[in-house]
Amino acid sequence: CFSGTRKTLIDQISTWFNENGSQVPRIFWLSGLGGTGKTAVAHTVCEKMHANGQLGASFFFSRDEADRRRVASIVPTLAFQLASVNSVYRRKLCDVLKAHPDAPSRAQQYQLKELLLDPLKEVPSLPPYLIILDALDECNKERAMEGGDLIPLILREPPNSGLNIKVLITSRPERSIKNMFNARGRGMKIYDTSVLHDMDQSVVKEDIANYLTYHLQRIQIDRNITPPWPGDQVLNDLVTRAGLFFIFAATIVNFVADTYYSPQAQLQRLLYSGNTESRATYMQVDFIYLQVLRTSLEGRVDASELCARFGKVVGAIILLQDPLSISALAHLLAHDEADLEGALNPLHSLLDIPSNHDEPVRIFHPSFRDFLLIQGRCQDSRFAVSEGRTHAQLALCCLKVMLRHLKRNICSIGNDIVLNSEIPDLESKLQECIPPVLSYACRHWGEHLSHAARDTDHWEELIETLSEFTSTKLLYWIEALSLEGRLPLCISNLVTVIPWCKVCPKTSSLIYDAYRLVLDFHQVINVSAMQLYHSALVFIPNGPLLNAYRHELPRARMTSPRTEEWDVSLLVLEGHRSSVNMLSFSREGSRAASASDDGDVRVWDTLNGGQVSCLKGHEGAVKSVEYSPDSSHIVSGGSDATIHLWDAVTGFNISILTGHKGSINSAIFSSDGCNIVSASEDTTLCIWDVLENKHLASLNGHSGPVTCVTFLTDGSRILSGSVDSTIRLWDLKTKSTVGRLIGHVAAVKSVTFSSHGKKVVSGSSDGTIRVWDAARRSCVAEYRGHSGPVECTRFTPDGTRVLSSSADRTIRMWDASVEGVHGLKDYVMTVRLTNNLEHVVSGSTNGKLALWKTSDGSMVYEVNVHHGIIHRVTLSHDDKVVASGSADHTICILNMDNGSNVATLEGHTDEVYAIEFSSNSSLLVSASQDGHAKI
Repeated sequence: CFSGTRKTLIDQISTWFNENGSQVPRIFWLSGLGGTGKTAVAHTVCEKMHANGQLGASFFFSRDEADRRRVASIVPTLAFQLASVNSVYRRKLCDVLKAHPDAPSRAQQYQLKELLLDPLKEVPSLPPYLIILDALDECNKERAMEGGDLIPLILREPPNSGLNIKVLITSRPERSIKNMFNARGRGMKIYDTSVLHDMDQSVVKEDIANYLTYHLQRIQIDRNITPPWPGDQVLNDLVTRAGLFFIFAATIVNFVADTYYSPQAQLQRLLYSGNTESRATYMQVDFIYLQVLRTSLEGRVDASELCARFGKVVGAIILLQDPLSISALAHLLAHDEADLEGALNPLHSLLDIPSNHDEPVRIFHPSFRDFLLIQGRCQDSRFAVSEGRTHAQLALCCLKVMLRHLKRNICSIGNDIVLNSEIPDLESKLQECIPPVLSYACRHWGEHLSHAARDTDHWEELIETLSEFTSTKLLYWIEALSLEGRLPLCISNLVTVIPWCKVCPKTSSLIYDAYRLVLDFHQVINVSAMQLYHSALVFIPNGPLLNAYRHELPRARMTSPRTEEWDVSLLVLEGHRSSVNMLSFSREGSRAASASDDGDVRVWDTLNGGQVSCLKGHEGAVKSVEYSPDSSHIVSGGSDATIHLWDAVTGFNISILTGHKGSINSAIFSSDGCNIVSASEDTTLCIWDVLENKHLASLNGHSGPVTCVTFLTDGSRILSGSVDSTIRLWDLKTKSTVGRLIGHVAAVKSVTFSSHGKKVVSGSSDGTIRVWDAARRSCVAEYRGHSGPVECTRFTPDGTRVLSSSADRTIRMWDASVEGVHGLKDYVMTVRLTNNLEHVVSGSTNGKLALWKTSDGSMVYEVNVHHGIIHRVTLSHDDKVVASGSADHTICILNMDNGSNVATLEGHTDEVYAIEFSSNSSLLVSASQDGHAKI
């Protein structure tokens, strides 16, 4: 801040930081419209706290630079700065890095814990520190992986971890940021009374007046202007125009101080143009921007040419993913460097243009970018920038740069098998062989292409250039990013452009092959760029990429035929230590949550397969996991009879819902995310209020464990399936059964409503799929064909077909419009030949056991034994007794001669798949899907 301005606000922040007590918020949120001086305040607080030894670390987000808008850069930056101010923490951090060298490359949540929180907790008598995060609204929001997961965690964990740390945040007053603070369970108590554009206007105007007075007096002295200048009336007019926007005042100073014009003339242009009465937000800021641009054209006979150049050059500057120097920008845009500098010179009041052509050109304030891009802000169409067309232009320029410069072995590495880390003097080689403009093109061409408009004049040229790039330079691009240590950017660029490239099938195929190559051979290429050719390329399937780059194959003899297709498996997500029971995707598909018998819920990044977080809290196996409809929460159910509600962003355990007395088989959200219904082994369902974290009702009625549950789309009714072979329909308001669907003869494993709610489909351990009329509670169709239990059933979105999956390892599709019984009525699941070879015993899907003569194939008898599929039959060694194991959880012992029931053995809680007699037939051993063997 300019000396003497914002004093009250800065004192308020200092008082907040020095206050102690449990009721003092640990977070101070300073919000304000763009241009009201938030970053200036943050810089001033930084300086003051640093001088007092109280600044722990700071991070200033910026849309201008990729590394400063990526949340992934925060933890390493904060850790580095904290290490520079606290020697004890520095030693602890070094210990962590020695023990875990991979810590900086691990998931961001782990970095926060391992690089920041854990070492800080080991510092005795840690002094109070302030962490500053400026311009939070400028961080990446496109994908959760870019930081949506980490920001709330950073804001919650350090202040709430017992450490003497507070956090100052500045941002525009965006709803998403306010929602982030207010989200349930985040544990964020914030001091958010400071909204810059709502502060006392007299104080703000006084600060702006002081700023203008000082700087205009400096201009008067430097340019030898006769005083009094500009005079009190002019100064008051300027202050009135500025309103609450410091950026207006700063731009006025830059505009008037421009050495290409007379300060008096510049000031007159401002005073006698525009509407001074308008109080619309940003109106005066837009006015000053427009006046600066129009002034740059005054007296120019080539004004139209300058406007065209403005759109290309300034449009590029405001949409670059990282700022470039004048020389690099000229190279990228194929402009003469002197001409480009001449085009920028009249814009010194809007752009930071260094005299050194190797330093980056930047805009002074993000509001200038908004002025040019947001429709309606720039009232002169000559200066408005088309975002889509400018991105198309930049994508084309990036592709042309890569076509000109990329080649195999770009750094002239002598040893083809050397690791990147072993290449002598790699940094200097990269600076020499991959100049800034080429590095920029390699890193960001995909981002520009994904935002490119299709109605641009460059469309045909862009398609042709992209085709040439993918068929001649794609592998060299991967090599360059590997050498730069930026291989993950290959995946993000390729994934981003895949949808855009569908207009050109050949190019799309090359892009997909490259994506699969990087995905499948990431570990190899990441550590050794040249192994791209010597290892990865050798093993890819026949296809467009191999055909285009066959000349790059090493001289190696293939000992086995090359595959024709990529493996259908994209990623292998490794980390669980036991069986994985359930998966759930977030709404946008960028995250997946998994539940495992190891007791953990793990969250995965579906783009690269990396583990984002591990949610621990269950004391046994986790049987169920599901994202809420808006993906903000995760619910999990476990064998410990508890339901855990998690913040999907931070991984914070919001609440533990208790009340069941048995394992949770399923827990799901209602469509509005306000309720959870859980199904348990204790034969009950429970309904929970998510907002209040309380139990609303228990639904009793099933006589066996409840295996599955689903909501009707409108949330008014619930369907549940049970081991008791029935399906129940519940009314959510009355909490009572309003119907039973009876027909299955074994456990119901899956139940789902159709999208319109008029039909229900169910799958059972009896091997059948049934379609029900929800209103009449009657079965309208039964499909038979699976040879094992049906584990999952789903309607297609239009309700015309049913998909089913089974333990028989098949997936079947059925015509849901056809009613009646279809498929085999029953079939044999298991057979056993008697020891004397005279008979065969068989067990069928309908629960019947039969005895057959081997001499002529005739049936001796058939008896109804079980209420579900018979999975296994076995015989005593003297052929007097036969035993059968079934999906109904029981074992039956029968007299071989006449099929009469000798005994029914109960005790298993799931399907019995294996039984066998001991050698003397006195004992019987059984194994069940419940995980137990019994004798």
